[in-house]
Amino acid sequence: MLTPYPPSMPDDAERRAADGGWMLAIDTASEIAGLALFDGGELYLRQWPCVRAQTTQVLPAIHELLTQAGISLSDLTSVAVATGPGTFTGLRVGMSLAKGFAVGNSLPVIGVPTLQATAFPWTRIGAPIIAVVPAGRGRLVWQRFEGNDSQDGVGIEPRNSTPLELVESVRGRPVAAIVGDLTPPLRDALRELPIPIIAGPETPARVGSIAALGFERHLRDDHDDAAALEPQYVHGPRKATQVNKEPRP
Repeated sequence: MLTPYPPSMPDDAERRAADGGWMLAIDTASEIAGLALFDGGELYLRQWPCVRAQTTQVLPAIHELLTQAGISLSDLTSVAVATGPGTFTGLRVGMSLAKGFAVGNSLPVIGVPTLQATAFPWTRIGAPIIAVVPAGRGRLVWQRFEGNDSQDGVGIEPRNSTPLELVESVRGRPVAAIVGDLTPPLRDALRELPIPIIAGPETPARVGSIAALGFERHLRDDHDDAAALEPQYVHGPRKATQVNKEPRP
């Protein structure tokens, strides 16, 4: 289904949006795939449960979205893509498609962290929140965003932990809500927290935030090197933050 979606853009970006052209945004970081076309004013969005079929479903869905919106490849001026944390297959598919469109059509590419996009609709209200994605086996990857804009959390490294470890962190430093793509067991594990757990249908389509954040960067000519852009998998932060133990004798 093609759904017009009015994203929130800063006033100065709105005034310059006419020069930004159309951006293609791709989100395959989870089992819910998302695509968007955004020109700074209008956004056409599609989201659907893709599970593990990103390889066969996402590219045809891009062409279908372009056709339904009446937009041609020549109208695209940039591509934004979710960089993770996320699933291995999903991120590889999304990244490959984004780089293919960028290189094949001489377009700049912008990588948007999944947790930053997840946090974006909520941090704009000015309250600290935690954005979450499931990491499998009952674990989750999460990141705290403190300020009035999702950019304020970029310098804080995501953590891969158990729900209990997240609960203990929130008890020490309260937040207004936990938001994101949470499985029912993870939601249940966090219910003891006296704050909203906003997930599933209650959460705005993440690809809309990827489009808005990517478009803001595009207007500033803040692009990524397509050759160097790499995905971040859900288990990457866990390996980086694990405590080294002394080897057993």
